[in-house]
Amino acid sequence: MIPIFLRTDGTPYNPLNESAVLDIEIPGLKKMPGKRKVRRGFILPDSHLLFGITDSTGAYDQRHFIRIGRHLIKAYYQGKGIIAASFEEWGRALATLLIATDYIPKDHYRSVIPEELYNRCSVKLPADKIFPVENIVRTGAEGSMVDKSQKGDVICGQDVPKGIKLGDPLPRPFFTPTTKAPPGQKDKPITLEEFFQIVGNGHVANYIYGMSVLLHLLNRKVARQCGLDRPDQKMEFGQFEAGLPIFSPQPVPGRRKWSEESTALLFNELCLAGDLPIRSWEQMPMFDLGMFCEFAKINAQTGIIRLGDEYGGTEDGRYRDLEDTKRGRELIASGARDLAKVFLENYLCKEYFRLESKRTLSGGYDKSASQRVILPEAAVRETGARNLRARLRIGNRIPQSN
Repeated sequence: MIPIFLRTDGTPYNPLNESAVLDIEIPGLKKMPGKRKVRRGFILPDSHLLFGITDSTGAYDQRHFIRIGRHLIKAYYQGKGIIAASFEEWGRALATLLIATDYIPKDHYRSVIPEELYNRCSVKLPADKIFPVENIVRTGAEGSMVDKSQKGDVICGQDVPKGIKLGDPLPRPFFTPTTKAPPGQKDKPITLEEFFQIVGNGHVANYIYGMSVLLHLLNRKVARQCGLDRPDQKMEFGQFEAGLPIFSPQPVPGRRKWSEESTALLFNELCLAGDLPIRSWEQMPMFDLGMFCEFAKINAQTGIIRLGDEYGGTEDGRYRDLEDTKRGRELIASGARDLAKVFLENYLCKEYFRLESKRTLSGGYDKSASQRVILPEAAVRETGARNLRARLRIGNRIPQSN
């Protein structure tokens, strides 16, 4: 197998041994407006967008911190941006089995991107419109869903299975969208009716709904084949000019026959591979298969609606060792809930930040992102090692297109 991490001269290397990059400047390129905690955006001469990823870590639209002696510094781990960019490159290739993306090859821009930043950069097509929704799909019982189950509440207007336990597979895919809040504010859960209203076009909204589920199930399938669990995932979509190039290592997505029969079989296959009942997708409220297929055929040719974020990486969801899931479920069944959480909630940096924010009542989904949580330095280091292991385990695995 070809090594995943190669320098521009073709030699392999370990990203965690590279010098830390905490800010990115590219001479001659105009910076994109807006404040970002870990990414830096630039406008290329041809109006395409270049993004570079720093090694800083963050959550809730703010950076993490660690303590060094008596000083607080912004948390980072070496090679984070390289690992994240590599995940994005792999995720883009995986996603193009189903949908066009906003990614384009960056080789053409080698003369623009400084060599030491090349492996942490990506180039994207600018969207005419980004839909202001976080498209979240859940296939495992995690976090707020478990809490709502215990209380008998609903999530995004949908009934949560009663008595579900942390780490359990869900009885069907759950599409649980949220708003896309301004920096410093929390995304708010919305109902499916509100989601359709925000998107504004019923055919587009139904397509994004179904495609989000398919993309998550595909990523979950590959992850599980590599011994990793993938309980949830968020995605973003944009609207683009029709006819833009579709760059894919696989046959062009338009060759997929989006008939109702073939698409139902695809849903069934991916549900089964993801540890869900084979026809459970049919229970998804407000989803219309016929409408989805009708729009998918059009979009496969035009690429009007495209996936537009870091699909497949550690930034858009969580990877966990399948063995941790197994141990966690066994401990839950035996009554050792607190010990089970060590396996089922141990996603390190981001999860430590979120759980500590809630424990101290200094933050959470219902409060502004003003809290400052200090991470243990060991959690930051292990986060880097875990993300690198996940990327190496997935390798270059891309299923063959149908």
